[in-house]
Amino acid sequence: MSTVLEAPQYAGILRAIRPTVDNTPNDAAQDEIDDDIDGEKETLLAEEVVPEDSASESDDSEGDSKMADLTRMHAVIAEASKGVTEGTDAEYKRHIKLCEKFVHEKHFIPANEEFFTSTPPADAPAFIVAWIMNR
Repeated sequence: MSTVLEAPQYAGILRAIRPTVDNTPNDAAQDEIDDDIDGEKETLLAEEVVPEDSASESDDSEGDSKMADLTRMHAVIAEASKGVTEGTDAEYKRHIKLCEKFVHEKHFIPANEEFFTSTPPADAPAFIVAWIMNR
């Protein structure tokens, strides 16, 4: 399915958000990426220290761990959101209006369609990147 961002003038944005896949194996680079991701997870998720002997060894333990990580991430976001001041909220709303105006002006979505909804367009992340890069 073709998208608005596949137009030639947005080629740079598409390369940034949908890079071509290099199938050349590079274990050192992948190890560094994995280390970075692990470090970011530790920073973002205030993980509880669980003694090794109390850890579950069931087949579902990895899935349970991912759900627990997701639950903790939501808790961290909810806690951080409590500190949003009225000024910050107003600034967020101002940016929402500017971004929505941009996606309409560029005809990424129809003028009568809202951009920030519970069911955003499939290319919403790309549209937001385009808006940021346009600023």
